[in-house]
Amino acid sequence: MLSGNTDDKTYNKENIAHFNVLKQTGEILPTDSEKEIYYIADSAAATEDTFDALKTVGGKIITRRPDHYQLTKEKMGKHLGKWNDGKHLEVMTAKSEPSEYHIFSDCGNYKGHELNIVVCYSYSLQKIEKAIKKEKENLEKVIVSKSKQMLFNCEADALSRKDSFVSKEVKTPVYHDIDFKIKPVTKRAPGKAPKDSSKQKYTTKYELKISFKEKSNILDIQQQKVSKECTFMLASNDLTLSAEKIVKQYKTQSSVEIKFQQLKSSKHFVNALFVKKTDCVESLMYLFLIALQVSSIIEHVVRNGLEKDEDFIRGRGNTKQYKPSFRSILELFEKGIGRTIFRLNGQEVRKLSGNVREDHQKILRYLGIKLESFGGVYASNFE
Repeated sequence: MLSGNTDDKTYNKENIAHFNVLKQTGEILPTDSEKEIYYIADSAAATEDTFDALKTVGGKIITRRPDHYQLTKEKMGKHLGKWNDGKHLEVMTAKSEPSEYHIFSDCGNYKGHELNIVVCYSYSLQKIEKAIKKEKENLEKVIVSKSKQMLFNCEADALSRKDSFVSKEVKTPVYHDIDFKIKPVTKRAPGKAPKDSSKQKYTTKYELKISFKEKSNILDIQQQKVSKECTFMLASNDLTLSAEKIVKQYKTQSSVEIKFQQLKSSKHFVNALFVKKTDCVESLMYLFLIALQVSSIIEHVVRNGLEKDEDFIRGRGNTKQYKPSFRSILELFEKGIGRTIFRLNGQEVRKLSGNVREDHQKILRYLGIKLESFGGVYASNFE
């Protein structure tokens, strides 16, 4: 249990001591990189103190390097604009969706620590291309709809409309330059036209013409966006680990984070619980972790069963789920089936309510639970 004021950098440094605890138990004795213990953390762990602590206990780390560090800028700049030259890697996310990367192996030194470095480029560049297209379509739409209202009595009004058009209608475009031109337009004065055309009166209006084009440095902007939004750098003090394994191990964080969300969700609590003493808080957290472990086993068993049978269950929105999460499994039972408990002659009687669907039967079969165990008469005297 940590104080709520403990910052990530302090926590990471102190937590490194657990490597010694794991090795002293004798239960985990790694013999190769597949069985090695790695401390995986975000950029808050990429500090000199953390690396020093790891060196002392003989631990190994995989972490993300902060973008503003000089070493990160140097290594990412080295591969800028050469993303297609990197090795293609596909990593399955916690949602069973593939994430694609181009990766580059490198090495570097940080505060006397030799690092195994991987520069990763995400295929999210496609998102930037979509953003350019979307901005263009939005500009076209706004300019067409507003172009009929761009005739003014004086030049000052036209200039004022120019400023408000950018601030209110389109904001400030990222990928396009907007061009404004004020053109005097001579129009016939209102009223009946005189028979003598030489006596015809005219008035001058000012038309605001708006056009746009891609910025001349659009490629530079894209590269900057790629560096900021699509590229990141990982580092490990294990110099023997391959770039592919570094990325895959680091991306396991997402599955842990999903479990942590479950741990914090009140939907999985039996009821509201209030504890004050530190020992009680710790005990409660251990119970939560045990429950989380059970839920993870249920998820693992059901997924393996579905994969073996090449089958699926129907989840929310009647979607096919080949690798359902524990939450999806729980929802299937909570919303589709229930259990009624009542007393009869001093005995507890349990009965299922709702229709038992094929999906329920599949899950229970994989878990080795008989349907009959949810119902029956139990000799428990309530008196």
